[in-house]
Amino acid sequence: MLTVQDNIDLPPIPEELCQRALDIVGAEGFDRIVYRSGENYFYIRAVDEAIEQWVRENITPQYYKVGVQHTTGDLYPHVDGPDMEHKIRSYVLLYIIETGGEDDIDPDTVAYKTPSGVAFNEKLVVRHLLFRKNPSRTKPGLEEVKRVKFKKGTWGLLNTQNAHSVEGVKGLRCMVSVSFQDGNEPDFIRKLVDAQQ
Repeated sequence: MLTVQDNIDLPPIPEELCQRALDIVGAEGFDRIVYRSGENYFYIRAVDEAIEQWVRENITPQYYKVGVQHTTGDLYPHVDGPDMEHKIRSYVLLYIIETGGEDDIDPDTVAYKTPSGVAFNEKLVVRHLLFRKNPSRTKPGLEEVKRVKFKKGTWGLLNTQNAHSVEGVKGLRCMVSVSFQDGNEPDFIRKLVDAQQ
């Protein structure tokens, strides 16, 4: 199963549109999605027509929503919930504008597997965090299956319904997100997913 994939070969978003995305993050406005993950939040805002049109013409016209996703700190393991319309994203294609790293060290995006027969839940996250502090005394709640560094100016793909975290965020982490719903992904996304089955 595809959990997370970095360095997907797609056209880069032009610099002027990346700046527009940063301007959207900095402006006052409505956050379409707000998720809490541990002690931090990440937000998704709607993009303007210029960014969305560029995605339609250069990446895919087949998507659920295009947004600007941002945070300023680490995200504990989580599974993305529904948006304001109570719809679930299956996969999200991310173009990294700012990594949020410090001293040339990019944050890690980590995918996890839950124990067999157990659904992802908060108890697993607590056990995972305790295990990280003291591996000799606690059982891991989650098993790490993949760790990648999304580099600035690259595309990555994330399975939003698989437990994932982001570690090492020290500043603004900003990405253009192109969301898909299960069964309605374009062919190139299905091929990436099927290649890891």
